[in-house]
Amino acid sequence: MYSVMELVVVSTNTHKVAAFREILAQLLPHIQVLSLFDFPHYQPSSDEGEFVERAKTRAIEAAKALNKRCLVEQWRLCIPSLGEDQKLL
Repeated sequence: MYSVMELVVVSTNTHKVAAFREILAQLLPHIQVLSLFDFPHYQPSSDEGEFVERAKTRAIEAAKALNKRCLVEQWRLCIPSLGEDQKLL
């Protein structure tokens, strides 16, 4: 028997939060998925900076502020055949 673990999806996008809840409920039923809706006092950092660094920073900041395990989703369209031009997307 597993104890329930809380995981915060650092997002207020209802569709993304619902998707994470659905996927994780099937794979890891002992995880309770929370979101920023559960922590209205918390405001994530700005979206400035490079893609990967921004995601790391947001996850670490949220985990420290909320004292919870956090997952940050950062979506970006990447088309490798465009090379450096993909940054324009």
